[in-house]
Amino acid sequence: MNYTKTFITCLLSALVVLVVTAGTSDAGSLLVSSKGTNQILQYNLETGAFEKVFADAAVLGSDPQGGNLLTEPTGMDIGPDGNVYVAYRDGIGDPTTGGVLRFAPNGTFIDIFSLAVTNIGDMDFGPDGNMYVTKSGSGVHCILGPDSATPGELDPNHTSIGAVGAVEPFFNATEDAVTYFRSITHAGGQVRVSNKGGTTLEIFDVPFATQTDVPWGVEIGPDNILYCVSNNASPPTDVAIYTMDYFGGETEFTQLGDGHDADPALDMPLGIAFDDDGNILVSSHNSSSVAKFSTVDGTFLGNLVEPEAGGLLNPHYGLTVLPPAGPADLPGDANYDGVVNDADAEILADNWMTATGASWGMGDFNEDGAVDDIDATILATNWQAAAAGGSSVPEPSTLVLLTCGLLALLLRRRS
Repeated sequence: MNYTKTFITCLLSALVVLVVTAGTSDAGSLLVSSKGTNQILQYNLETGAFEKVFADAAVLGSDPQGGNLLTEPTGMDIGPDGNVYVAYRDGIGDPTTGGVLRFAPNGTFIDIFSLAVTNIGDMDFGPDGNMYVTKSGSGVHCILGPDSATPGELDPNHTSIGAVGAVEPFFNATEDAVTYFRSITHAGGQVRVSNKGGTTLEIFDVPFATQTDVPWGVEIGPDNILYCVSNNASPPTDVAIYTMDYFGGETEFTQLGDGHDADPALDMPLGIAFDDDGNILVSSHNSSSVAKFSTVDGTFLGNLVEPEAGGLLNPHYGLTVLPPAGPADLPGDANYDGVVNDADAEILADNWMTATGASWGMGDFNEDGAVDDIDATILATNWQAAAAGGSSVPEPSTLVLLTCGLLALLLRRRS
């Protein structure tokens, strides 16, 4: 095959793509923990369309405990370093196993970040850069974040206390320190405010104790209001959403709108997140979907992710919005420096026509294992794009120079 001719053809054809895509922008994505399939699945944040398998236990191998990495993924959050952190229970039937994995924003597996806490449910990073996780039967634990001197280890200044459903850390001005909300999914249901020393500062049991609701996911919304989803309401398949303006001095949860007008198929809500318009997204474990609700009045707006779309099965707490095109996932940015330029072109040319086993860092931007004309077109389409500024469209003369430059690199490699 004439690889050089193929290389030139695909780069020149990119001119058409540049004209068509000029001025467009990518929507963010929604990452969902698919506990039933041992995967993290990625969906379009606007349309709910399935985009790709972000991470899969089937290709990650085993951990030092003898279990499978990513088996039974639960909580998930984006860390201060921009990477995606996922809790897992490793699937060997032992509640004393599992840990936290770290992935790049494009889904590339980085490492096992921590094995300090096992059997993790919910996970959230706090304003101090540390990771707060729930462990069944022993409350909230604090794992030191990636910027710590000892990342992945337990915070020696944190004391765990009590059973917990979910956790949401925040900076408490009164305490002058990081504290957290934790939902208690028994004893009629409660949401408590606790500090790192293990002391319970406040208890909120209304409306849970009076309506037999059980609080699960808690999340501070973009409006600085605390949101809580609950199940086991009457009837048990209903989804109730409650809000509390804790930071404005309100001391009791209020029901958002009707709160019980969701599709009856929605059952056992766990994770909660917010889309770019501020709508509430709720993962429904038993119906394998992600529902959308209005922040204004609690109206059920339908499913963003339909039941079992993309293979979704039993989504858990892990429900995380992935912003579009950051430094580590900008299409064409092979060296992860946040811009598509000649350095990335040289990497692609050096690996040109690698047929199998290629990675993003080799120029495989569509992640099909090969470096070919599709990847070259992606690079040319995003030429001179920057992570913060979006794609800039080069003049035709610039594209010709790009083609010639890449051709020279290819010929140098072949010689």
